[in-house]
Amino acid sequence: MNVQLLELVIWPLNSEKEKRVIKFSPGKLNIIHGASQTGKSAIVPIIDYCLCSSRNNIPVGVIREKSSWFGIKLQIDNNVMIFARENKDGGSGKLYFNYDKDAEFPHIPFVNETDTNGLKAKVNNILGIPFFEIDEEIYRPSFRDLVAFNFQPQNIIANPNCLLYKSDISKYRLRLRNIFNFAIGVETAETLGKKQLKILYEQELEILRKEKKEKQEFIFNETMKQQDLILKAIGYGLLKKDEVILNDQQSILYNLEKLTNMSFSELSLTSLGNEMIVTKFIELDNKLQPLYTELRELQKKYNSIKEFVELEQKYLNNMKVKRQRLNLALFIREFCLTNVQDCSIIEDLDLICNKIEVLETEIRKNTPSKNSRYERELIKTDQKILEINEKINSLIKQYNNLKDINNKKSLLENFLIDIGRAKNIINLLKVDYSELDKKIIEKENEIKKNETNIDAKPVIKKILTKIEKYVPNAAEFKKIADFDTTDLTLKLWTDNDGIAYLSETGSGSNWVAYHLAAVLGFQEYFIQQNSFVFNFLVLDQPSQVYFPSAKLDKSTGMYLLEEGEDVLHVRNMYKIMNEAIEHNNSKLQIIVMDHAGKNIWENCSNKNEVAYWTKQNALIPSDW
Repeated sequence: MNVQLLELVIWPLNSEKEKRVIKFSPGKLNIIHGASQTGKSAIVPIIDYCLCSSRNNIPVGVIREKSSWFGIKLQIDNNVMIFARENKDGGSGKLYFNYDKDAEFPHIPFVNETDTNGLKAKVNNILGIPFFEIDEEIYRPSFRDLVAFNFQPQNIIANPNCLLYKSDISKYRLRLRNIFNFAIGVETAETLGKKQLKILYEQELEILRKEKKEKQEFIFNETMKQQDLILKAIGYGLLKKDEVILNDQQSILYNLEKLTNMSFSELSLTSLGNEMIVTKFIELDNKLQPLYTELRELQKKYNSIKEFVELEQKYLNNMKVKRQRLNLALFIREFCLTNVQDCSIIEDLDLICNKIEVLETEIRKNTPSKNSRYERELIKTDQKILEINEKINSLIKQYNNLKDINNKKSLLENFLIDIGRAKNIINLLKVDYSELDKKIIEKENEIKKNETNIDAKPVIKKILTKIEKYVPNAAEFKKIADFDTTDLTLKLWTDNDGIAYLSETGSGSNWVAYHLAAVLGFQEYFIQQNSFVFNFLVLDQPSQVYFPSAKLDKSTGMYLLEEGEDVLHVRNMYKIMNEAIEHNNSKLQIIVMDHAGKNIWENCSNKNEVAYWTKQNALIPSDW
C-alpha cells in the first residue's frame, strides 16, 4: 500500500469566492516557501484536522475566520480517498468522505459521515488495519496513531524533548508507546491485543490482591485490639498466662474463642495478670518513644520541603509574569510597522522582529517548569506523618486501656460487656479467603495465557541503520546507538563511546538533524515493509534554527540565507531529502514549508515548487 497527498483544499466562508486548491506531486520534494505569517505553518494542522483529529488545532485568525471547510485528497495505490471537514472549534466539525478510483471534491462539501469515530473505523477497514474482538468490544490500532510518523510541525522538528508528532502530549505518547511494536511490524493486532489484555488482567489482579491485603490487615488490627480483653481474662483467672502469646494473631484468636465459650462460674480474681500488664506497659512505652522521635524528624522535613515548594511557586509566578511580557515582536508588528512609511525602516524592523521572535521562543523553551517531585515528596511526607500519628494514637489507646485494667479490676460489669462484644465479632475474625484466592489464581492464569515474547531489538537495529545514513552534516554525532521505545527518542554514540539522549546533545542544528534523519529512516523502513503508515512526510520550517542569520532580498521580498556555513547545512538537509526520495524510488513524498528560497534547493532533481507565498498572495487569498 502506498498513500501520498494529492491536494489540500480550503472552501471560503463567502460562497461566491473560488475555493483554494494546493496541489502536491507524489514521489516529489514538494516545497512551499515564502515570507512569515503567510499560512505555511497551518498546513500540518489542516491535514491532521481532516484526518479525523479530535481537536481543531488550525491557527486562529484569518484562516479560521475566512474558511468554511477544509479538505485533503489522498492517493492510495490506484484509488483516491477524500476527506473534508467543517471549520468548527474543538473536534465537532461535520464530515464528508469519499473513496473511489475517480473520487473528486464536491463543489460545496456536504455531510455524509456522522462522527469521527465511525469514519476512523471505516478508513481502518479500507486500509486493512487488522483488529479482533475482546468481550464484544472491538480493540484495534488506528491510522490516527500512525500519523505520528508523518508530521514534523514547527514546535516538534527542532524539539530536543520529543521526536515524533504529538509525543509531547502524555496521552498520545502513551498510546504511541503501546502501538509502537505494531507500527514497526513486530507485533500483530492479536499479540498487541494480548498485551493489552495482560495489562488489564494485571490491573484486576492488583485489585484482588489489594482487597485480600486490606481484609487481612483489618482482621489483624481487630484481633490485636482484643489483647486488652485477653489481659483482663488473665487477671480474672479465666485464661492461663503461659497459654497466651501476645502480639500473635492466632494465639489471640484461639484464646478469644476459648474465652467466649466459657462459663462465667469459672470467674475468680487473681493477680497473675499484673506481671503481664506491667510488661505490656513497658512494651508500649518502647514502641512510643521511637515513633515520637520519627514524628519530630518528619515534621522538620515537611516544613523544609513546604518552604522550598512555596519559594519555587513564587519563582514560577515571577517567571510567568516575565513570559507574559514576551510579546515585544508582536507589539512592534501590530503597533509600530503600521505607522511607518519608510521601506528601509520597515525592512530593518521586520528583520529585528524575526530575531526577537527567535529569542522569545528560546526563552519560552528554557522557562523552567514546576518540579512536581518536591510536591510529591511533600504529600508523601504528610501521609507518613498521618500514619505515625495513627500508630501513636493506637498505642496511647492501648496504654489507657491497660491503666483501666490495672485500676479497675473489680469492675466485672465492664468485663462482661467486653465478653459480649467479643462474641459478636468472633465470626468476623474467622475469614475464609478461599473464594478470593480462587479469583487470584484465575487472574494469574489469564496473565500467563496472554504472555507474549516480542523482541523488537533486531528490527529497531535495522531501522537505526537506515536513520544513520540520513544524518545531516550539521549533526555533531554520526552514530545512532538506539531508539528508546519508552521515551520514543534516539540515543546517540558520543565521541568518547558514551551514550547520550537526543535531549542531551545541545544545539538546534543537532536536534533538527536527528529529527530529519529519524523520520526519513522510519519512512524508508515502512515503505520496504509495505506497512500501514502513510508514505508522506510534512515538515514545517526545517531551516528555522538557521533562519536568524538570513537577510532580506529586496527584489523578491524574501529573507535568504547568506552563503556560509549555515547555508551549507540547510542545503545539505534538502539534498538528503532529495536522496531519500530517490532511495525509495519515488514511493516517498515530502512536503516542506520553509523560509529557504530557491538558492537552497534549486539543484534538487526531485523538487516541485508548489507555491511561493507573500503577504499579498498567501494561503488565504487577499480577496476572501
